[in-house]
Amino acid sequence: MFPSTPPCKRAVRQAVQSLEKQGYECIEYRPTCLSKVVEVYGKFRNLDGGAMSLDMMADGPDVDPCLKLKHTIWSIPISMRNAIAPVVRFVSVAR
Repeated sequence: MFPSTPPCKRAVRQAVQSLEKQGYECIEYRPTCLSKVVEVYGKFRNLDGGAMSLDMMADGPDVDPCLKLKHTIWSIPISMRNAIAPVVRFVSVAR
């Protein structure tokens, strides 16, 4: 999906070294369908259309800038999201 950050890579290397010192065998795993896993996770995570997340964000004074787009999308009624989804997919396809 995207490259790991150096601190994440270091943490994994350290975990592998620690486990190997304890006698465990570590095998590199590269999932073949990661994008599908992320897609399914996203669908399960948002079965309520983002309602729970909107409720959680409503308690704070401001929405974190990193979450602003999601907050905006979740604020759109589901029927409208479903109607504009094909257009968004078409526009966002890499050309």
